[in-house]
Amino acid sequence: MWGLYIHIPFCLKKCRYCSFYSVPVYNSPVAKYLGALVKELDFVALDNPAFDTIYIGGGTPSVVDPAMLSRSVDKIAERLQIGALKEFTIEANPCSLNREKLEQYKALGINRISIGVQSLNDEELAFLGRSHTEKEAIKSIELSAKIGFSNISVDIIYGIPGQNLSTFEKTLAKIVRLPVSHISAYSLSYEEGTPLFESVRLGEIKPVNPAYEAKLYRFLQDFLDGAGFHQYEISSFARNGFKAIHNIKYWQRESYLGLGASATSTDYTKNLRWTNIPNIFTYINSPMPVRHTERIDLKESIIEYIMLSLRLTRGISTAEFNSKFGFKIEGYVPEKLVQDGYLRFERGRLFIPPEKMFVSNEIISSIIDNVESELIQLYNPS
Repeated sequence: MWGLYIHIPFCLKKCRYCSFYSVPVYNSPVAKYLGALVKELDFVALDNPAFDTIYIGGGTPSVVDPAMLSRSVDKIAERLQIGALKEFTIEANPCSLNREKLEQYKALGINRISIGVQSLNDEELAFLGRSHTEKEAIKSIELSAKIGFSNISVDIIYGIPGQNLSTFEKTLAKIVRLPVSHISAYSLSYEEGTPLFESVRLGEIKPVNPAYEAKLYRFLQDFLDGAGFHQYEISSFARNGFKAIHNIKYWQRESYLGLGASATSTDYTKNLRWTNIPNIFTYINSPMPVRHTERIDLKESIIEYIMLSLRLTRGISTAEFNSKFGFKIEGYVPEKLVQDGYLRFERGRLFIPPEKMFVSNEIISSIIDNVESELIQLYNPS
């Protein structure tokens, strides 16, 4: 089944590290934008697929009036085959959540809340440019559970300048004692075009040493596993039965429809991907919101399959890969990576062991470099 992603690009303010497309909610044409989400379906040529997940992301969807959001979602649902939803997620920030909103989310059918906590240390939150405090973050989680949400996910960031094992442990210890079922943990990145990147460029901020960041990541893995949160993807940890169904679709290359400015869609049944215009005003007024469309050829499919599958702790089924692409991946895995413990072959699967996940990008790149020669033969058999 397909997944549906709805992008709500509005925020109270942009965080210092954020590189996603978003705009201030104040003085923005929110109602027109929500109407354009429904209108976008006029331009989507789908073969009436069934959807079993919805994910409302941003931005900060929780800054939008929930009644207005509900009307748009209802209209979207009327035009799509959404009859057997397994998971319906909305992203939220602690300072924009309250009892009334949570009750309206519940009435809309939302069954999963993803809260952007990032840290439970007020100094770290101030550094990141977050609008909430530790106290507000804890209150938002507890209130969500009180309203009846049993599937609560939180985002956290590690590798914040000034953060150490002690402060990080305190954040993790507080989170696992809360009614949380899923944790997404990301290293702080310095993306070009963000205020944080500029501060690094000017020498105002010194990023955390990669070796220490790796130490924080290993501590995170061990701590969360001990607390009953089992890792299933590079950045994702869940209690039993609470893996993010929608997100797994991306990593398993299942089709998804993205609505909204800057949203991407991928139809794997047609090997087609398209991305919308990253501007709310152009998106609202354009007769056609799509900015870019591409065909996913065989080479891209193989590379994408390797990259996404190895993000998951379960890794790649060698039999599935060989059947799907017509050659054995075993012959293109650098032997030294296996010998040194960066990759493992077990029970018909190729995967990155947990202790090596922090350098997964380098590991995956090594495999892809080796596979490139096979891709050349596929395209130029002579």
